[in-house]
Amino acid sequence: MIYNRLILQINANEIQLTGKAKLIPDVIEVDVSNAKSGDTILLTDIDLPDTVTCANMDDIPLAVVTAAKIDEADEKTDDVESNSEGAPAEAMENA
Repeated sequence: MIYNRLILQINANEIQLTGKAKLIPDVIEVDVSNAKSGDTILLTDIDLPDTVTCANMDDIPLAVVTAAKIDEADEKTDDVESNSEGAPAEAMENA
């Protein structure tokens, strides 16, 4: 996933949880909208019910946020696209 020139590298798609089945969540979501390059999401960052435990080690990185490597050609294309988003079609034809 690439957002705001950051890449979310997912290291684990699944984790093993133990506890009463009705308390184990079907889906676990982690908000990374404020993440910065170098941030790591660990098992300890996930809120689970008190009676649900994880069979994996708590310090295993589930995902890491890194800066996207963009070459100059891609950067220029991004600038042109962002500048033209609000421009009328006639202005784009004359550009």
